[in-house]
Formats: sequence, structure tokens, C-alpha cells
Amino acid sequence: MGLSVELLGTMRVVVDGEAVVLPSGRQRSLLALLLMDGKRMVSRDRVMAELWPSAPPQSAAVNLRTYAWGLRSWLARVTGAGGQLVRNGAGWALRLVDDTPLALDVVTFERDVAAGLRALTDADLASATWHLHHATQAYRGVPLLNVPQGPVLSGWAVLLHNRWVEATEGYAEVLLRTERFGAVRELLQGFVGQHPGRERAWGQLMAACARGGDTTGAVATYRAARTALVEGFGMEPGADLTALYRAVLRREPEMTPPHESTARRERVSVVGPAGPLRQLPADLPVLFGRETTVRGLLDALSHSPVVPGRCRVAVVVGPAGVGKTALAIHLAHLLRPAGHGAHLFVDLGGPVPASPRPPQDTVADALDPVVIRLLHAFGVTGERLPVLPADRHALLRGCLAESRALLILDDATDLAQIRALLPGDAACTVIVTSLHRLAGLTDVHRVDLGPLDPVAAELMFRTRTGLVSADESTRSVVASCAGLPLALLITAGRLAGRPPAMIRRLALALRDERRHLDELVLDDLSVRARVAVSYRAVGALQRRALHLVSAAGAAGIPAGPLARPLGLAETGVELVLEQLADAHLVTMSEPTSQAVRYRTPELVRLLVAEDPDIDQPGQPSRSSGQELGGQADQRTGGGPDRAVHRGGKRGCPVQVGAGDAQ
Repeated sequence: MGLSVELLGTMRVVVDGEAVVLPSGRQRSLLALLLMDGKRMVSRDRVMAELWPSAPPQSAAVNLRTYAWGLRSWLARVTGAGGQLVRNGAGWALRLVDDTPLALDVVTFERDVAAGLRALTDADLASATWHLHHATQAYRGVPLLNVPQGPVLSGWAVLLHNRWVEATEGYAEVLLRTERFGAVRELLQGFVGQHPGRERAWGQLMAACARGGDTTGAVATYRAARTALVEGFGMEPGADLTALYRAVLRREPEMTPPHESTARRERVSVVGPAGPLRQLPADLPVLFGRETTVRGLLDALSHSPVVPGRCRVAVVVGPAGVGKTALAIHLAHLLRPAGHGAHLFVDLGGPVPASPRPPQDTVADALDPVVIRLLHAFGVTGERLPVLPADRHALLRGCLAESRALLILDDATDLAQIRALLPGDAACTVIVTSLHRLAGLTDVHRVDLGPLDPVAAELMFRTRTGLVSADESTRSVVASCAGLPLALLITAGRLAGRPPAMIRRLALALRDERRHLDELVLDDLSVRARVAVSYRAVGALQRRALHLVSAAGAAGIPAGPLARPLGLAETGVELVLEQLADAHLVTMSEPTSQAVRYRTPELVRLLVAEDPDIDQPGQPSRSSGQELGGQADQRTGGGPDRAVHRGGKRGCPVQVGAGDAQ
């Protein structure tokens, strides 16, 4: 039997080539602790301190025995007789029988880092290349990402990350000495973005640009380094980095190409004329209530099987203001250590305009300004820019593939938009956000993001306002935000540092439906404006159906009673309602005895009520939806309490993908 354990990144256990389900919770922490300590006995006190860092509960001893028993059962189940949990009076140790080999990536990683750095010191470049290349490839991301960590495991994770930093800079030094300047740029482009304070890495990247024949890129790299150091750390570049910059400007021999053919061959487009292509927006310090979703997507993208000619794609969909863009940016920042060169953010907001021309031409024209802007970032300007839009798109896909791009396509509205920009390279990763489900996009990792649960919503609000505890007014304000992160951000921003009387005043104002959306505005942030984008994007027939569903209230309404006022067959009504659900303007309940019921989320209902055309001739009245809903309940014997939403709470979008609701 072969046993392999990966701790660099998300924890994985593989037995005879098959990944096995990990033990849960603190059993997983105990397993990681035993593996990291090797064959040594781990004391009971050390385990207690790791599992309960602050103060162990009174039941800790009993719980610990339960965890040990569960881990022992898990070992017996996945390894047969190959693995055992051994205990003496002092603690526990993991023991494997003699014929059970254990491949532990941490051990191999440490051995390669030590051997590679030693070989580099001895100028044994062949050995240094082999060991440091394997060490940097073995590091899949933040160690023990899916393991609950106390002081010991978190300390180990930091040490392993620091060793990866040493290995990366050591490998860059090897590549510089062997004149593989393009490889240095590919290695360090994402690294310096993640570690902006590493002046050695900035210097190596400058040298790779200059010696590869790209003096402009070297100068831009220094300027980016200086900006990062001054703005991030309040200090100017050190003497070594400054001297290197002067050598570039003076074109001293050590900062010029070995020969022109090498310079032309090694020139790559990861660094454009404006500097390294790190165009991701700033990450949020905390992403409330999305931990499970982020870990799931990070694990899925990190372990996706490599398919030649196909990049890895994650799709995050959900209603307006639910935090799709924030999640995509946070995920992209976590993925940056995976070797990506260019980090790009593309706003695709707004539908592709209707046109009598062929669809592919329409998409090409609508995307052309975005494509040109990205090509300019890659240094493709002037005569190098193709004349036809389709040719420009093809060239951009080539640049994205060459640079191992990490690409966010934000606010997509059309599958054609996405397909036109997807690079055909397995080394690239694309994260798409959209108001629509984009069900036609297959072979992707999909998450349908919903509102935050009440606990996460209150935590977000209190953290951003600085409130230590929540009173009745605070909970009322949080509830009025319906779990929407945008609404919570707005209300928290308005109340941060304000006296309690302001919270009570806002809570009272939000109870008035006529003022509710007026209060959810802060500077350029507006819940009404964000939700209205979805509302305006649907046609007149869909809006009529939405008015009827909204008027039915919390009880909702099945499709059947809407057929007559809409002038459609019931199947046609279902199609219209599915389109509204796809745009996250209505939610669907689980089928009751006879039919699915449709409802509008609370903030959407308030927006619909503001439509001045709702009572115009030919439009459904405010009362008609309630009457139809009541008639439907009489026929089916149902009511509001008979319809159960996915997610278990009123107003939540139907969850159709992996991940937790936010």
C-alpha cells in the first residue's frame, strides 16, 4: 500500500493513487500535528494547546479521547493495518508498518530547498536548478489551508511559506546565472506582487528585464518597486536596488543582453510599458461569511486536472450587491502564488447591444475597446496592433496564454463575451462574475452566491461600525439589509463612529418602505441603482410578470395563475419566470404538493413598487398579484408556510452551485 500526504496548500491524503475523505474538524488538526512532528511522540499538553489555543473547555479531556478514537478509526479505515495511532502516558504518535511507505510533500520540499540552496552556494548550478525547481513546483499555496490551526500549525505554515520565499529567490538566481531571463520574469512577476517588500526579488526581476533586452521594462519594474516600498512600508529602496537601477540607466555591461539573439528570444510580454501587469484591485482584509466558498473554489481550481487547450474557469453568479466581485478579487489574490505572470481585471458591465450583424461580429465590436486596452498593457501598440477586431482578439488570447494569465471577467452578461476572451492554455485561470447563471458555460467550477446568513451579516456590520455588541436597533438595521453585503456596507459606513441615537434613527427610517431604498445610499454606492440594473435588463413581459409576483407578497405564487393576465400558456409563464430567476429577480421554492412558488426578494420588491407604470392601463395592478396568489392557495390548499425555500429562509436565491451563501 502506498500512502501520500500533501500539506503544502490544502491537505490531501492519497492511498494507492486514490484521494480519500479527510477526517473532520479537530481530528484533521490532530492528524496534521502528528504528521508534521514525524515519528516523535506528541505530548498531550502540546495537543491540548493546539486544539484549544485560548482555554480548553472542561470537557477537553473527554473530547480529546473522542478525537483520538475517531482518528484511529479513520486510519484503520483508509490504511487497513498500514497506519496506527499509538499512545503512551505522555501523548500520541503516528506509526506505519514497515511495508507502508509514506510520501510527505513537506519532507521532500524541505530536502529540496536545503539541497538547492547549498548547491547554489557551491556554484553547482545543475543540482541547484533541479532541487529548487522541484521545491517551487511542490508549493501549491498557503500550507494547511483546509486545516483548523492553533499556534503550532500556524507557526509551521509561516515557516514553510518563508522557506518557499527563499527557494523562489534562489531559483531566480539560478535562472539568471544560466541566462534564462524569460523564465525569471515568469517566476517573479506574481511573486513581487505578493511580496512587495522583497527587494532582492525586485532586483532579480529588473536584471532579467535588462539582460533580456527590455530596458524599458527594467526601469518600469524599479518604479513599481519604489512605489510599493514607499506606499506600503514608508521607505525608499535600499542601496543594492538603487545601484542596480543606476546600472540599468548607464547600460553597464552586467545590465545589458549577452547578445542580441538571446535578447529577442527571451523578450516576453508579462511586463508592459507601464510596468508589471498586476492589475488586480485591492483585496478586502476580511470577507465575511464566505470562508467555505473560497476554500472550495481554491481547492477546486488548484486540483483541476490539466486539460491541454483549456484553461481553468470559476463562475460566481448571484444577485446585485451580493459581493461577487469582492469574492472574485479575494480568490484571485489567493491564487497569485500559483505561478501566474499577468494578473488582470476586466469589467464587462452592460449587455452587448442588439445589432442586425452576425452575433460574433457584434461581440467583437462591443469588446474591442477592452481588447485594445489590454493589448496596450502588453505593449502592443501602433503598427503592431491588428486592423480587424477578430485578429486583435486572437492576439490577446495569445498574450494571455504566453503570460500564464490570471484573469477576472467581471459582470459578464453574455456567453459570447466570455468565450471571446478565454485563453486556450491550461496554465491560465479565469474567474467570471455575473448576474446571470450562464448555464451554457460547461466544465467550470460554479457558485451561486446568496445573501449572508444573519450571524455573518451582524458580524460584518459590527466590525465595520466598531460596535462591540448589538442591541435591538442594530439588529433591526442588519435585518433591513436582507443579508446583502452592499446594503450592510452602506449602512455601516453611514453609522461608523456615530452615536447610538443615529442607529435608532436609521432603524426607524428603514421600517418605512417608502424611504427604505432612499436610506441605502452612501456616496456613489446605491442599492437601488445596483438592483435597477437587473430590472432594466429584462423585457416588458418579464417586468409585468415580476410585478404580479411581487404583489403576491411573501406567500409567493405558482406559475399557473399568471397565465391569463400575461396572455401565455402555463409553460410560457414558467419560461418567463425562469428568466427572472436566472437574473436573480425572483426566487423559487421547492415544489410543494403541486407547484413551485415564485417570490421576489425584499429589496427587489421595494424597487418594483416604485415603478410608475405598475398601475397603467394594460399593466397588472398592485392587488391583482395578491388576489391571484390567494386563489392559487385556495385551489392547492397551500399557503406561505407550505413553500420551503432552498437555504431555509425567505428571500434567498436558489442555491445551484457549490459553496456557502453570502
